Amino acid sequence: MYTHEKAQDGRTYSDFRLPEFEARDLSNKLVRSRDLLGRPTILAFLAQHCNHSVESLPILAELAQSFGPKGYKVVGVFVNSGTAREVEYWVSFHQPGYERQYDVWVVEDISVGDVVGSHLTPTYFIVDADGQVQKKLVGFKTSEKVFTELSTVKSRRKEEKPHA
Repeated sequence: MYTHEKAQDGRTYSDFRLPEFEARDLSNKLVRSRDLLGRPTILAFLAQHCNHSVESLPILAELAQSFGPKGYKVVGVFVNSGTAREVEYWVSFHQPGYERQYDVWVVEDISVGDVVGSHLTPTYFIVDADGQVQKKLVGFKTSEKVFTELSTVKSRRKEEKPHA
């Protein structure tokens, strides 16, 4: 599994729609992947038990600071990591400056890895406003690598329809 998924690192897509999944945000509100439609998004799948996920937290804050003003939403999606309350404590412990610069979602359904086609953490999905996955980055990446990879993706925003 590791070899197969790692071989997809850096892959670009033209026909891969972000699959449907449900999660809870840190206020325990139900959120869905389809809620992301209309805005380009950077999703990072993370896990509490993964040291590289800890090292990725500051990168998510940097991404939100740099790409948020460009219209991107940044979401850390925690898998196999307990409840929203447990993840909130974990994020605050490992990133003391976390002030909700990026969203944190918690998926309690362990089959989400099958749904999105990835079981390795961290894994980044760069998704356009129409819900199409543009690029997948598998495994830990430095901040510089993530920013370089993002610079190669063209963001498409959903076009507004004129009011009748």
